[in-house]
Amino acid sequence: MKKPNFFIAGVSKCGTTSLHNYMDLHPDVFMSGTKEPHYFIKDILEFPHKGPGDRQRKNIVDSIEEYRELFQDVTHEKIVGESSADYLYYSDSAEKIKAYSPDAKIVFILRNPVDRAYSAYTHLTRDGRETKEFEYALEKEEERKRNNYGCLWHLKSMGLYFSSLKHFMDVFGEGNIKVIISEEFKRDSHKVLNEICDFLNIDHFDEEKLNLMNYNVSGIPKNKKLFSLLRNKTVTSVVKIFVSDSEKRENLKNLLYSRLLKKENINPATREKLIDYFYSDIKKLEELLDTSLDHWLK
Repeated sequence: MKKPNFFIAGVSKCGTTSLHNYMDLHPDVFMSGTKEPHYFIKDILEFPHKGPGDRQRKNIVDSIEEYRELFQDVTHEKIVGESSADYLYYSDSAEKIKAYSPDAKIVFILRNPVDRAYSAYTHLTRDGRETKEFEYALEKEEERKRNNYGCLWHLKSMGLYFSSLKHFMDVFGEGNIKVIISEEFKRDSHKVLNEICDFLNIDHFDEEKLNLMNYNVSGIPKNKKLFSLLRNKTVTSVVKIFVSDSEKRENLKNLLYSRLLKKENINPATREKLIDYFYSDIKKLEELLDTSLDHWLK
């Protein structure tokens, strides 16, 4: 059985779900049906997580046998991959991945950390897990971390990319690491996907067959009761009966989400405070990646 040799290892709310699904469309790529197995941080995470609706041990892949089963259907594919968006945040996973798959290629998607923090907040709000204002959530972050809330609640901490990314580069070597800037991925997805193909040494995508859509959309529900009904397990089960094609279901979900979720802007004063918080880390990241991230500081 083939081991994974490709990991989308971070960061949550940066586009990892979309990238996982896009890569799975490539004929030379097999992506695990289970996204976010978190196998290589299973011994790092401390359960139970105590935030409302947090993932628990039963929600992750906890044994090597179960992990291997994720890839039992691999046939001819050259690239075998999985996506766990929290690997970068828990950077001790680097050594664990390296020990299991020494020649692995790792992709990270990094988003403006201010926007990423707010997207994580709206994701929690969308799911009814966060009921307070963004500023309150920021104020309570350290307390929530001490109380072992899951990392999605670590709104600011998860946006400090530099140290963890450097650690992965030190472990795997820069040639085995591909860093994508989320805003570039959103602006020209085809170009970035083909850059990943070059990184993995596989043919470019056939763009005519590539249907790109947004996945895991966040936002503030316009009507909480109606949105909650949409996410009800009974309702989703009925939808699966009448819309059997998974791609059509995803398109339908995105259409409904676009109608039921609203995008709100961060308070300008809050944005300024967050830019100050992330400034030093962004500057170190610029030097590490030899690229300008000035657009993150506006």
